[in-house]
Amino acid sequence: MICEHCEREHFVLPISSYPDPKFRRKKRKKRTEPVSVTVRRQLVSGGRVAGGLLTQLFLLLRTQLVRCGLAIKSWLTPLRIAVIALSCTLLGAGAFGLHQHRQQSALSTLRRAVSEGEAALKEEDWIVANLAYAEAVDAVNVLNRHDEFARDIRQKHRELLAISELCTLSLEDIISEASGKRRVSSNWQTTFDSVVKGKWVVLECWLVPRSAETPPEDSEEPPREEWGLAHPLPVEGELVDIRWPAQLLTSTAANAGDAVHVLCAGQIESLEQPTTHAGAWVLRLQPDSAFLWQSPETCPALGFELDSPWMPQDSLRNVLQRQQTSAQEQTP
Repeated sequence: MICEHCEREHFVLPISSYPDPKFRRKKRKKRTEPVSVTVRRQLVSGGRVAGGLLTQLFLLLRTQLVRCGLAIKSWLTPLRIAVIALSCTLLGAGAFGLHQHRQQSALSTLRRAVSEGEAALKEEDWIVANLAYAEAVDAVNVLNRHDEFARDIRQKHRELLAISELCTLSLEDIISEASGKRRVSSNWQTTFDSVVKGKWVVLECWLVPRSAETPPEDSEEPPREEWGLAHPLPVEGELVDIRWPAQLLTSTAANAGDAVHVLCAGQIESLEQPTTHAGAWVLRLQPDSAFLWQSPETCPALGFELDSPWMPQDSLRNVLQRQQTSAQEQTP
């Protein structure tokens, strides 16, 4: 080929029209191994990773603990250690002194309150006696006493509390209101909730076991065992039965089928209408509130006679003595 500028002959190779060869990788044959071996290898690798992470965490925690220990060591100088020890000693002595002061104050309050309560009982001043025994119960709780003396104080306070919060409506008024024979309020349920429910009832009676009511099938509550009056009370042409919880007389009843002469108290829970024409109204008391009366000193507030000439062997004084003895035997 002759160049147009220099007029010399040149030998020129033609341009290749073929593309560059591609690099081909050789295919490796896949190794076949059992699944157990694969799982074991993956678990081993995962364990190594987890072990490495735990090791790093442990090293980091140890480093932080060492730094904290060095900082505390540098901060705890002998003077500061002495100040901390003195502060702890003063705080402990102050707490112990406060506890001793509370104990001494509660002991003096207990002596004064019991003296005032006994004097008020002799004078039949039930309001003052209730306040005095309330103070005595608070003092007994501070002293954390559970001996016979403390139990007697709690028992008298509970009896005086029941006397001070007796239901203002008589049983005749309650049945007349509930049955509609003589209704003062337009809504009996409102009257019951505001005037009757939660109020105390004190009753001298003979109790016999009653058949437990079967709860509904969808209810998870167990059947309630109760004691009822041996003879329902005739009130305003209706019969009224008062139901007491079974645990009230567990240690008093000699035989399960015998009628038991008791003096007991409890807070009113509900009043249920008779299910049949000849049935009786059921006045049910709160299970946690019911208790047996024990103190002869509080009976004059209720108008009960302790000694009965027509029933000397089963007088109220003997009933109270039996219930007090039963409570003492039941208490560990």
